[in-house]
Amino acid sequence: MRIDRRSFLVTASAVAGGLLAAGGRAAAEPEQLRSEVVLETDDGVVVSEVTWYAPMPAGSLPHPPETDYLSFLRFRWAGGPEDPAAADAVLSAQAGAAEGPCSMDPLARNIVRELGHRGIAAEFWAMDRRDNQVWDHTGLEAAVAAEDYQVALGYYFENATLNGRRFDGFGVTGDRSNVLADIGLRRVIEDWHFIHSHEIPDPAVRKRNLFVGGHSYGGQITALYAAWDFGDHGNADEAGCGQMAGYVSFDGPLQLRILPDHVPGFSEALRMGWDSPIGQLPISVVNEGLRLGVLPRTMALPSIFDGLFPQGQVLAPLAEIETMAAIFGLAARFEPDAESVFPRRFPHTFVWEVLGRVFLGGDVVNTVTQQSSFRDFRMTNAAVLGAIFDGQGLPFALAAPNFGTLDGGPVAERKFPIGPDFNGVPLIGWATSFLTWQPRFTPTSTQHLYTWRNYNRMDEPFEYPQLTSTGGPLNASFEEHSDAAEIARAFGGTGRLGYLEPYVSAKQYTDEIFMLLGDRSGDFRFIRFEDFRSRVPGIQLVSAQLWGKFRWIPGFIEPDARFIEHYSHSDMINATAVQNDGKPDPVMWQTVDFIQRTIGK
Repeated sequence: MRIDRRSFLVTASAVAGGLLAAGGRAAAEPEQLRSEVVLETDDGVVVSEVTWYAPMPAGSLPHPPETDYLSFLRFRWAGGPEDPAAADAVLSAQAGAAEGPCSMDPLARNIVRELGHRGIAAEFWAMDRRDNQVWDHTGLEAAVAAEDYQVALGYYFENATLNGRRFDGFGVTGDRSNVLADIGLRRVIEDWHFIHSHEIPDPAVRKRNLFVGGHSYGGQITALYAAWDFGDHGNADEAGCGQMAGYVSFDGPLQLRILPDHVPGFSEALRMGWDSPIGQLPISVVNEGLRLGVLPRTMALPSIFDGLFPQGQVLAPLAEIETMAAIFGLAARFEPDAESVFPRRFPHTFVWEVLGRVFLGGDVVNTVTQQSSFRDFRMTNAAVLGAIFDGQGLPFALAAPNFGTLDGGPVAERKFPIGPDFNGVPLIGWATSFLTWQPRFTPTSTQHLYTWRNYNRMDEPFEYPQLTSTGGPLNASFEEHSDAAEIARAFGGTGRLGYLEPYVSAKQYTDEIFMLLGDRSGDFRFIRFEDFRSRVPGIQLVSAQLWGKFRWIPGFIEPDARFIEHYSHSDMINATAVQNDGKPDPVMWQTVDFIQRTIGK
């Protein structure tokens, strides 16, 4: 790896001035305010990790020093300029809820590469939200450096030490917990704008070449950014929509309120109510509860009883699961065809006993009784990742990427917690289809070594036929959209930046509730340009199988939204460039067309 310093330098006074303008404080700056580490060059796309010093604002609770930095993954065309201000187009995107920047890795490379082939020097920035710095990345970074997933497994789950450091658990306490209480919607939006205004300092240039976007929850963050008045003067030129060329939503809602805003009498009364001391009482109580630690500070919880634990401890078993997911990704990235130590070395805890049965069980009886122990199955690393995080594994199948199926041994249709049998039943089927979209399969033999068949080999003959419970063959090549190697690279991440974000701050979502209910006081007073759709061009791409199911809700889906058939929620950002029908990924293609059309090249 090499350190790449941009040809222009940012002075300490400029950064301090920018922080003060945003209402923050000028802290003691480090010598290096911006750093960029080039990770790789892949078929014309340069991938790097950019980090800026951007301290938390005055009045924040004590917090770890690493949370005074912002990072993003930068994907740029190798033949283009190093200075993003000179690029033809930059698409800056927010990941979905509990997603990290690497979740958008396949889409980012494909967009930059396709634009490059069209003669457009473009970049894609995948943002890392500040709360991700709460995660202890020691084991993952060491595993990436060693290209050995067992380094991370030992550190996080088997009490191994790294450079004299021992992992202190998945719960977060003290300062690491404190910072989560201060990361709400305003912090996320202003952090994002910090990156934009420092990477591309001239607002006129941003208006010409900057596109903002997001996946899932990131789509709503996109709408907030567009409506945000960064100058606090009511001037549209200082709003997000006045400093961008366009916006893109990848299977994410763009709604900023669920109550009407233009009903005479009602709308005025609603605004007056929120502005009153009584109206401000609920959010004040919630925010103070978060700061005192008597309310849960992260969404990665099994319960709502955080405040009952000493020292502001945050219990987060989802952080354990998501860390293991990153380890699965590293294993599948570095040794995809090697026999895995999983599921044999799943931790012997209640959580992993339940997860092993859910992900590798068959029907309800087998899941409960475990007639064949899931720990006895033999699987390659690629098969482990696929069996758990492909649509074959995740119980919420419509959220999973679809990148192939199990191979190498006999299988049975998996019907826990529910199979697809009810999907055709009116009303009931609408709900069950979220859990199981197509037939899913699980191992049945403890003798065979299970491998993974990639998305583009689904039509080839199976040595062990995959038959549904009704005896019909699996015929799902049109449902498979993502490449197993690309998914493994994304799930494994860079060590510090990953596919998932385990410690999502609860304040983002409590803020979202009040924002959607119409509160436009306090931190929400900057939401002044909710008519951004009429001010700047945009495109909303929607999975017909997921958010498309909610098209009946007024205002939830834009009238001119583009529906993508047979794509899951994650396929929208994980699909490979060329699909099984030989056509390009429609999400990438329509995004590229929109950007090219907007910039006029």
